[in-house]
Amino acid sequence: MNITDSNKIGTAGPGSSPVKQPGTELGANEDAAQRPAAPTGSSTLEVSDAVARVISDAEFDAAKVEELRQAIQAGNYPLDPRRIAESFLVIEELI
Repeated sequence: MNITDSNKIGTAGPGSSPVKQPGTELGANEDAAQRPAAPTGSSTLEVSDAVARVISDAEFDAAKVEELRQAIQAGNYPLDPRRIAESFLVIEELI
């Protein structure tokens, strides 16, 4: 009867292939070296000319906003709870 020591690490029985350790394949570290590093520090945002034009051309009616604000505070602005809830559902689907 032939008994082998099965407690030895890295040994394999007859006919089996050697066990590979993760990360020991050729080129395993090359992938990490070729990936760009994550940006550090502060980032800047560049806006395209089209977006800048839309932002600058956006109209804002301060008088209308103030009128709506006063109507809501006075309780004279009709609020539809169902419509508000439906709007929240649409927003939650985007999350």
